[in-house]
Amino acid sequence: MFILCKAGDYTTPYIIGFQEDEPDLLTKSQEETLELISCEEGKNKIKVDEDTFTERYEKASALASKKFKDDLSKREKLTRIGKNKNREYVENALKYYMTEIEEEEQKKTLQRYIEIVHSVTTKHILKEFEYFRKNETTGKKLFKGVRELISKYNLEDRFEKKKELREELNEPTHVLCGMYLKGTYDEGN
Repeated sequence: MFILCKAGDYTTPYIIGFQEDEPDLLTKSQEETLELISCEEGKNKIKVDEDTFTERYEKASALASKKFKDDLSKREKLTRIGKNKNREYVENALKYYMTEIEEEEQKKTLQRYIEIVHSVTTKHILKEFEYFRKNETTGKKLFKGVRELISKYNLEDRFEKKKELREELNEPTHVLCGMYLKGTYDEGN
């Protein structure tokens, strides 16, 4: 049985087989799935008992939804931000600098930089934050240094992508479709 799950823009196809009426994940590979669900024109349709289809569809959907949620959970772990003293130093120093600034536009820019800095998990960038911490870089010099890092490593785009991913992960999971496949792995199952 073919099941397609979706949360936000993130979708995953699943091929679920049945052994003695129990569902089993056969593949979630897009390439294998496309190969299995495509068929030649003019092929005869399979006739499936409605009760059997409904029962298997429910079991296959439940298994696919569970696997999909597990995959989303793994992806969510990748977006988690752990503690890092170098990043915290830069955040706090920027927050302090923001209290010294009167211009609203510059405060907005600083707030954006703080959000971007907070999302950084890449080791080599954290190492650059360590340089700021060890040299006690503050104020305008830190602001300029962070601006350079944001530009150099394209951190604004990375921040937006992480933000979108977190939003997707918070969306509910939907089973978009299910389809019974004729003779995929085990004829008759």
